[in-house]
Amino acid sequence: IADFSDPTSDWYGFSMDGIAKARSGSAVAIGNRWFLTAGHFALVPGNTMTMQDGTRVTITNTYTPLTPGSYVDLKLVRVAEEVDFWYDLYDSPAPIGESVIMAGTGYTGTISTRNQFMWSDSTTRDWRWGTNEVTLFKAMTSGTYRSDCFQMTYRNGDTEYEAGIGIGDSGGGIFAQNPDSGDWELLGLNAYAARR
Repeated sequence: IADFSDPTSDWYGFSMDGIAKARSGSAVAIGNRWFLTAGHFALVPGNTMTMQDGTRVTITNTYTPLTPGSYVDLKLVRVAEEVDFWYDLYDSPAPIGESVIMAGTGYTGTISTRNQFMWSDSTTRDWRWGTNEVTLFKAMTSGTYRSDCFQMTYRNGDTEYEAGIGIGDSGGGIFAQNPDSGDWELLGLNAYAARR
């Protein structure tokens, strides 16, 4: 496992702080008392989300952005408690062809004989992270949701610590390193997965 505190690591400076377990997935802190998560989650005021250190935050409001004729699969979540760590939003050019970190809570998977990532029947989500490579930027539609997405493909070996996403991984963060500051910033959220 990579050591995020090792200056020689490609993943130096990353932290799981600022990520919460939110019902059936994750949410990422983007400001004091503000989280971003998947729009398809049923989160309501009074629900709690749990940080990796066990701290709970209580949802006070949720906001789902509207676009003409459809929803974007994003939800802003406001919480009652102060949050002392959050991620800036990535606003540099799209990192096509670069490695990113995917982090949140999810189920452990296995590799099939065709080199595809398969998801286990486990009923317990755990904190996990892995890497992948951004291959494309395109619009995706799923039900009533239409979102601009960064596409990644699981090929078992394209990146060190390569990971794929599955059920329970929605709302987890996709983090890219800012080319100017070197800080890890929120590029997007896990939302859609397709088996090929």
